[in-house]
Amino acid sequence: MAWARHSASTFPFTLGLGAYRARQQYGSFPDLNSWTVNADFDANISTFIEVSGEWYRGQAVGGLGGGIWMSVIYPNSAPPYSGIHALRSTGGWAQLKVRPTQQWEFNGAIGQDENDGKDLRFFPTAYASYGFSPFQKNAARFVNAIYRPRASLLLAAEYRRLFTNTFGVPAASGDQVNVAAGVQF
Repeated sequence: MAWARHSASTFPFTLGLGAYRARQQYGSFPDLNSWTVNADFDANISTFIEVSGEWYRGQAVGGLGGGIWMSVIYPNSAPPYSGIHALRSTGGWAQLKVRPTQQWEFNGAIGQDENDGKDLRFFPTAYASYGFSPFQKNAARFVNAIYRPRASLLLAAEYRRLFTNTFGVPAASGDQVNVAAGVQF
């Protein structure tokens, strides 16, 4: 479901709300409930500034890109598994876009996806598929600049900071710098 405001006298704004529910089957284990509630927005707050983002809360939504791509955990490191537990997760992102001229665009964004710690502690030693420790949190922040010297050519530079916390393992982080050129047609 979405609500949008688009008129000549105001800046465009869109708000979307959604929900999902399904049953998931994992071999001989009982079916698990998969569900999510989510919201997204996109708003031009001036001629040059736009904000957008989305948020979700759900359970067993790894197949939808939530829960850091994991839906369940298992109690031991090798198949056959003796149990299964659905993961609840929360995540989202927000972005600020500034276009001071037709040639320049600047973006900044933050995002995070996190599995509930209580669910990750359901078994004394939890594992995701194939014996890997499950992810507890992924987070990213980035800024970029895009320059369009002509309508069909663009040049861009980006800095990104990534953070991953695997359950029971020290956190890891990294920096990434990208430079790109593109042709639009």
